[in-house]
Amino acid sequence: MLPDKMNWDKIRCLYEKAKVYLQNPEKNKNWKEKPKDGWFYLWNAYYYASVADGENMDHRTYARILAMIAHELHFKIDDNDRYRKFLSPAVREYEKAIACGQEVNRKEYLDIKEECDFLDFQALHEEDTEENWKEIVSLIENGELMDEKSFQFHDSEAVYFQHTKTEAILKLAYDDFLAVFAFQDVCSIEINIDPLVDWVLDFHCYRDRRTGNLDFEAGGYHIICKGIVLQRIEEK
Repeated sequence: MLPDKMNWDKIRCLYEKAKVYLQNPEKNKNWKEKPKDGWFYLWNAYYYASVADGENMDHRTYARILAMIAHELHFKIDDNDRYRKFLSPAVREYEKAIACGQEVNRKEYLDIKEECDFLDFQALHEEDTEENWKEIVSLIENGELMDEKSFQFHDSEAVYFQHTKTEAILKLAYDDFLAVFAFQDVCSIEINIDPLVDWVLDFHCYRDRRTGNLDFEAGGYHIICKGIVLQRIEEK
């Protein structure tokens, strides 16, 4: 039967065992990942760290456990959940460790902080706010036409899409208007739609602060590119 609590020496041992099975800390060429064993030790380390005595917290170890879970769950769960449950708490624990005098590897801390800041930036720019809308209008060439025609992405419908190796065209119908968007120097395109019900509910467009590319998503169309031009808004 497992104990209700563990001291930090035992929690650190669980964490180190998880590393052996999941991350090959010794860089052994013959190493093979053993996720079943690794996750057993990692989830136990996480549980006991989360219920440990607050007065004697080993913030650095707790931060490393949270960061390791966030790393292992990359592409496996939603980034918002990963940010909220693991990345952001990991940064807080690293900062508590630094504040109470624990020695923290600077690169180790900055790597997790950079990823956390990026997802924070992403979430902020995906909110439906007036400030974000003004930025969207400024990022799209001829974007001011959307305000002039009272065009909205929300509740618009994708009626046409085409792409080459470097460019794409997306036509969105909204009320009595048809808006034609051209995407230049396309880096990637992801499409996930139901062709019978191709309505736009969620929308965002912002400049990726790491690459400088435009990140555009309207409904099931997610396009990364260098530039976007609103070619025209015409009556249907």
